[in-house]
Amino acid sequence: MKILKLIGILLTGCWIKVVLAVDYETKTLASETDATNLSNYVYFYQEASPLGLNEVVKLSHSQWKKNNTQNINFGYTDSSYWLRTSFYNSEEQTSAYFLEIAYPVLDFLDIYVINSDSQKHYQLGDKYPFNNRVVQHYNFLIPINVKSREQVTVFIRVKSTSALQVPLNLWPKEKFYDEDQFRSIILGVFLGIILVMGLYNLFVYYKIKDNNYLYYVLYVFSIGMFFCSLTGLSFQYLWPNNTVWNDHLIAVFLNFAILFGTFFSRKLLAIRRSHPQLDKVFSFAISAALVCLILCTLLPYQLLIRITIYLAVFVCLLGLVSGIIRLFDGYPLARYYTFAWAAVLVGGIILAANKFVLLPNNWFTEHAAMIGISFEVACLSIAIAERVMQERRMRFKAQNTLLHFHRRNSQELEKRVKERTEDLESLNRKLKEANNTDALTLINNRRYFEKAFKEEYARCRRFKHNLSVLMIDIDYFKKVNDNYGHQAGDACLTLVAQVLLQSAQRTSDFVARYGGEEFCVFAPETHADQGVTFAEKIRNNVEQMEFMFNEQIIPVTVSIGLCCEIPEGETYEEHLRQADEALYQAKTNGRNRVEMAKAKSIHNS
Repeated sequence: MKILKLIGILLTGCWIKVVLAVDYETKTLASETDATNLSNYVYFYQEASPLGLNEVVKLSHSQWKKNNTQNINFGYTDSSYWLRTSFYNSEEQTSAYFLEIAYPVLDFLDIYVINSDSQKHYQLGDKYPFNNRVVQHYNFLIPINVKSREQVTVFIRVKSTSALQVPLNLWPKEKFYDEDQFRSIILGVFLGIILVMGLYNLFVYYKIKDNNYLYYVLYVFSIGMFFCSLTGLSFQYLWPNNTVWNDHLIAVFLNFAILFGTFFSRKLLAIRRSHPQLDKVFSFAISAALVCLILCTLLPYQLLIRITIYLAVFVCLLGLVSGIIRLFDGYPLARYYTFAWAAVLVGGIILAANKFVLLPNNWFTEHAAMIGISFEVACLSIAIAERVMQERRMRFKAQNTLLHFHRRNSQELEKRVKERTEDLESLNRKLKEANNTDALTLINNRRYFEKAFKEEYARCRRFKHNLSVLMIDIDYFKKVNDNYGHQAGDACLTLVAQVLLQSAQRTSDFVARYGGEEFCVFAPETHADQGVTFAEKIRNNVEQMEFMFNEQIIPVTVSIGLCCEIPEGETYEEHLRQADEALYQAKTNGRNRVEMAKAKSIHNS
């Protein structure tokens, strides 16, 4: 067994030397700092029947055709192709490279890397689960370490139902990471534009329920998913194991973009109303897109994508022509729409020409549609905003006309209503004052007092502020009524009320007749000593007033119960009860005095 293994190693070594010895143009690598496009160093062979690596190596030099273009693109074909390329490291140290095939929708790739002492085989393609890749990247990457003074030959067998493009680049690893970061930024900006425009207009649709916004949002998201599928991002992040439908989803999303874009264009340009005959062409395009969506489950991808691309070009032309027609009609939104559709048309034509080998495969031709779409979604968003503003201006103008008409015809009515309203408001004020005012003394009544005191009590309790309340009773009031008559009693009540109002000079002090000969005053933000001073002032002012009835001076005094503290109870009744008890104590202790709740006498008459 050892002898057989040794013989196998010797034969492999001889076979590798034969492969490397063949005279093919080889790329010499010397201090490479940028990517090397290997297209000009590629030889290709179209399979007539399936071949393995051993048979391919034995092909004569004349059976290989040299690629003389800057890109390798065989278009849509059922054939399989073999590619071979070689490169030589002229440096004095080993160099690390990535061999990149920058077209992520190829189905099957068999890659053989052969150097002076080894051979490696890699199977790649979007028909294999994404996790099978040696480097987790949306493009196909093969790491290659090339020793000093070593030649490496790479054989690639490629077969795909998509366009058979093989953009072959050799990257120094460090440079690849820098370039890949730049690519990611470009893709991120594009997808960010798509996402922001979609979400913003989805929010607008939610607010105003205009179907045109919904068509635009669905169109933008379909375009975004189409490019994610085309660049391999969706296969990497969304369905890494869906190898059956990965290709077809490119056509599915493109057909959705055609469908919703046609709906959007027809509604934005008002085609149905302005050009009924042209509207029939739009209906045909919508029907064709729906048919293609159904055919996605029936047709092979190679045929389906061709039909879809033709339909996409037709719809782009239809949109551009419709925009120009509406532009000549003087339709204001047509200028934004025409510019947007021109951008996407140019990008779409460049992409289609790239797929059909009419244009070289490079960064611009691969991303032309992406650039055009970025301009388009921005311009269409502006067009929608302009449409909303236009409709708003029209509504505003109509409203102004209607308002002017109504204003002119209703001025007299408004005048009468205003006069009647003022009368009613005046009457309501009088009624409110009557409801809150004591009819005899013309000060606040008990009902209004309790309402105001309840509110003030709650405020002081919340903010921990002092609140003073005074219960005031006219001494020996019954004798005034008995000796001088009820008219004298009424006059006495009225005069005492006026003295109380004059004594309570702060705007926050509240004076009310509580009932009979009893009055009540509350004073917010008043501490105990201030409350006592205030009560004494009232008592003294009443005692000093001159009450004359029928040319006879009648002495009048009052007893006052005072409660001054920070409210703590749930209801205000406790505060009043304490003041009332203090009033009772003042009367018990001889009248014409002030008593504070839970305190000794303040004044002795």
